[in-house]
Amino acid sequence: MRRQDYTVGWICALQMEYVAAWELLEEEHSSSPIDSPYNDNNYTFGRIGDHHIVIVCFPKGRYGITSVVSVTKDMLLSFEFIRIGLMIGIGEGAPSGKHSIRLGDVVIDCLMKKKGSVVPYNFDKAVQNREFERTGSLNSPPTVLLTSLTKLSADHERKGNHIAQSVRLIMTKNPRLREKYQHAGAKHDRLYESSYIHRGGDDKCEIDCDNISPPLVRRPWRELDLDEPVMHYGPVASALFPRRWANGSISGTPFHKWRFCLVQGLCTRYLRNSAI
Repeated sequence: MRRQDYTVGWICALQMEYVAAWELLEEEHSSSPIDSPYNDNNYTFGRIGDHHIVIVCFPKGRYGITSVVSVTKDMLLSFEFIRIGLMIGIGEGAPSGKHSIRLGDVVIDCLMKKKGSVVPYNFDKAVQNREFERTGSLNSPPTVLLTSLTKLSADHERKGNHIAQSVRLIMTKNPRLREKYQHAGAKHDRLYESSYIHRGGDDKCEIDCDNISPPLVRRPWRELDLDEPVMHYGPVASALFPRRWANGSISGTPFHKWRFCLVQGLCTRYLRNSAI
């Protein structure tokens, strides 16, 4: 394949996201050196459907705005025919009355109520004794992607999204990924009240944190005819808070910012969307 044949750029922040992206390729292309003085990235090439895709991951141990800008810049300089840039990976869901987001669900960032879809936390300001006030947002995806998203969501409403089947197929082809990448199951989907302060590390939550309600939020089982996972459409919040906060947090999100996400109906994603 030639460099100009690749029109989709896929950026991953974490190795876990990179492995998942790699496994989703229907066809993998051999890597070739990039003859560019501006490139420090290491790429994976392949195809999904009719789209030729180039995938890149952040340098090991380096996150944040600087890495996003550097990786994106080098990709665009090396592959000047890229028309679509994707940031797909792990995020936090903020369940609401409209969106009952569960473990493993998929949130697709899109324009809502004529506002930009990605909301950076640093564009928001706290007003004394009041809720967070939304003061800005980034530009929305191009129209060609939004019209494609309309068709995709309509097709999923008619026929289902088939994500679970795709994941099972990947696990069958590559069983070494099962322990780390297959769905953990509903029994591990634990939602705590936003004011609850977690104890211990993230990997010890089920051992160290309370297992009673409250603070554990009890939620009804889903309808049997719903797809698993469910796909949600709406805005995504992007922030620079990758670690746990001591004074009221859920998986690293400060309590007052988490409440803002609940009010606005957002899914949170750290470090990256705001720079692309």
